[in-house]
Amino acid sequence: MPALSAYPYSPRPCLQARLESADVPDIFPFVRARFQAVHEARIIRLLPEQFTVRAADGQLLATAGLQSAERGSLFLEHYLNQPVEMAVAQALNRPVARADIVELGNLAAQGGHTHSLILAMMRYLASTRCRYVVFTLTAPVRATFRRMGLPLTALSEAAAERVPQPENWGAYYQQQPIVMVGDIAAGLAALEANPILARAAAQLSTQEGQR
Repeated sequence: MPALSAYPYSPRPCLQARLESADVPDIFPFVRARFQAVHEARIIRLLPEQFTVRAADGQLLATAGLQSAERGSLFLEHYLNQPVEMAVAQALNRPVARADIVELGNLAAQGGHTHSLILAMMRYLASTRCRYVVFTLTAPVRATFRRMGLPLTALSEAAAERVPQPENWGAYYQQQPIVMVGDIAAGLAALEANPILARAAAQLSTQEGQR
């Protein structure tokens, strides 16, 4: 996945959005703490690249992992009965290449910064060759995405028995997670047409990330 390019979101931004390695020291503890607090889940590993939102002083406010499907198996493919590109093609009734797909996972945010994270990340993904983003969303997160106006299509239920070590996930599977796909271009258009997100856009700046 290419490095993040700079976008002129605001002349006086107060939040920094960028792509970083999952090895950056404060990212794993942040995600682990959020999943423990929300789901009583024990996170063992993260997706290799993390898209982050930080305060001007560097404090981590939100992050989500990204992994291109062409680089190998996706975690959410545990839930599917066929390769992800075939599931997406069937759901959307169009040809889809594996290289067109990116997985978003281990989303963690505090202080209401989910909106800023998703908006900045969709802008970034729109600058790459990826056309579709796939994710496993719990019922509360699906509700948040619907309020943001993101058009999503369901691919499959996410069943606990399909993953290794389901006992690590605490109450996560009680939140009715579903594997879903979104068209990146359509999603970005919907976000940028949402006046509620204008404030989030004005607060954001993007930078080249630490790789």
